[in-house]
Amino acid sequence: MIYCPACGQQMRDAALSCPVCGRAIQTAQPYVASDWFSLDGRIGRRAFWLWYALPLTAGGLVAGGLDWWLGRHHVVDTIYTAATLWPSLAASVKRLHDRDRSGWYQLFYLIPVFGWVWLAVELGFLRGTHGPNRFGPDPLGPDPVAPDPAGTDKMGPDAPGAGPAVAG
Repeated sequence: MIYCPACGQQMRDAALSCPVCGRAIQTAQPYVASDWFSLDGRIGRRAFWLWYALPLTAGGLVAGGLDWWLGRHHVVDTIYTAATLWPSLAASVKRLHDRDRSGWYQLFYLIPVFGWVWLAVELGFLRGTHGPNRFGPDPLGPDPVAPDPAGTDKMGPDAPGAGPAVAG
């Protein structure tokens, strides 16, 4: 069972909107492999780290280790880098989209040190824009403190789950 973020009403797991206040419920989208190649949409920091940055870094370390173990001079590492270039680009573009920036901001990678540090902070550590932006809906879902656009939020002493008033 899930609960409506606006009024606290208990609902079915598959509900698309609250039966009491009518607020639309945004469900989390499952991760799919085609996301590795798409430049569209937004991803949050968690998806960026868990599905892109950490796996690609681990793969790079394994490729470098294989080069060392096999006595090759950057052969496996070069093949791995070529194979993962597009997914790396796609992840960075989607993180920039989450920050409401164009994918062209990746050109900052061409500025030594400053560009690398700035993009590392921008992509890996700063929260995306709250709510939808020009690149799509917020990957974290609707803002729980945002007012209900239909004006049906139930706040105050009559709200479900509200405790007794305390005299102060």
